[in-house]
Amino acid sequence: MRRQHIKSDWTPPTSADPQIEACIDSFARELRQQQSRYIKPTPSNLRPRQWKLSKALKFDNTFIAIEADKNLGGCLLHRSTYTSRGISEHLGDTSIYKPLSKVQAYNHLKIINRKLSIFLSKRQDEISAAEFHFLWESLHKNSDNMTRFRMSLKAHKNPWKMRPIVCCAGTALNDLSRWLDYWLQKLKPFLPTYIRDSTQLLDQLKAL
Repeated sequence: MRRQHIKSDWTPPTSADPQIEACIDSFARELRQQQSRYIKPTPSNLRPRQWKLSKALKFDNTFIAIEADKNLGGCLLHRSTYTSRGISEHLGDTSIYKPLSKVQAYNHLKIINRKLSIFLSKRQDEISAAEFHFLWESLHKNSDNMTRFRMSLKAHKNPWKMRPIVCCAGTALNDLSRWLDYWLQKLKPFLPTYIRDSTQLLDQLKAL
């Protein structure tokens, strides 16, 4: 069933009410005052020389900055090391990865987009108009965008290794996964092992 949008017959006043304007100004001042209590500049943990070095490396293709697992911060690698480790540890392993030409990759992308288009056409009456618009616009806006392969660093390992990541940001699959996650989150409370937060865990432990 589609939702019906009822148009409002309210007409805004032609001239501003001074009392309303004063209330809005008062609210804006109070809001800015409350925000200033919490929005405080955070001092940088980098020294001036470190900032200068980071700005210089930003435009140096010899190096690449990547993130480390376990919240260990950023890492700097030679780009050649990053590429060679990616091939030797991941993309070069033909038992896991299958090489595709650019044409083959785009053909697979077209098949995925086609399946998503059929799904939306069949289920249009079972989802809200906003959901359909979100997925349909994403499909057409990002239809040619490919997922990208990148890696993070397992710096806590000895010897260190690379962790593969398939980045779907900016693709139709990314928005589809966001939509799917939204509905899956609503199913969590029905799982027998679901715990809302640490407070609920403590309450359950106290009740044992």
